[in-house]
Amino acid sequence: MSGEGIPRELAKKALEIASQQGRFTIFSLVDALTRLSQTVVYAGDRTELDQKIGRLLSLALAA
Repeated sequence: MSGEGIPRELAKKALEIASQQGRFTIFSLVDALTRLSQTVVYAGDRTELDQKIGRLLSLALAA
């Protein structure tokens, strides 16, 4: 995920959340990342992060 520009600490938290939700899928990971991005204070930073998360989902769907 760091290759997509997602901060390592955020990725670690998202992995924990996704694994606690039951089945671990790319969709549960993207959901966790999106939820965590809502805690980012500045709208511009949040938008940039959401775009990176969207690219991660696009990569998974293209595979």
